[in-house]
Amino acid sequence: MVVVRAKKTVKPLSQRPLDLTYYAFFLVHLVCTVCIDLLPLYPAFVQTTPGLGTVYRLLKDVVDGYTAQTNDPFMLATWGLVERPWEFSHLKMFMWMEVCIQMPTFVIGMIGLRKDTSAIYPLLLAYASAALVTTITVTHGTLIAPSSADTSLDTLSKFYAMSDLGRWIILGPLIPFLIVPAIMWVDMMMRLSRLVKLGAQVEATKEVNGKGRKEL
Repeated sequence: MVVVRAKKTVKPLSQRPLDLTYYAFFLVHLVCTVCIDLLPLYPAFVQTTPGLGTVYRLLKDVVDGYTAQTNDPFMLATWGLVERPWEFSHLKMFMWMEVCIQMPTFVIGMIGLRKDTSAIYPLLLAYASAALVTTITVTHGTLIAPSSADTSLDTLSKFYAMSDLGRWIILGPLIPFLIVPAIMWVDMMMRLSRLVKLGAQVEATKEVNGKGRKEL
């Protein structure tokens, strides 16, 4: 007897608002990661190759202007502009997390979201958990950074001080990077919980049917 399984009809992303939001978020985040956050890791030949070198210098000018305006600790740490090597070293680890964890998640996540496969739910839950930790850490550090308007600061504090404008330039873009992973975390927990319950029901049904056959 041949069992024919019905092929799952995949709804387009436009009919799945949350998945479409996650897809767009991953795409934007991937571009920002490659073009801004990981710029310190670009090999030397990229900076000297015609064409690529021009793009690199344009991106570096954007980063330099942003860093000068905000004094963003993440940029200071990843570009080695800190006063002491160990300061903000955890932010440097966040950069490597982007390479090893976040970038693969963006690519795999976008493919899985297009296919509407539940196999990516654990990965998206893990990503959302990591993203919330890193973003909350950066947000907290930005909020407690000394103010450049404070005239009583010591030399080291002045070096890392932020203006009110610079602080909000950092915090503004962080809002979606907090909201979307938070929604994703709750959403993936609910989806996975439903799948676990469904799996438990199937297993329970199999056990009942198995006992029934044995009794017969």
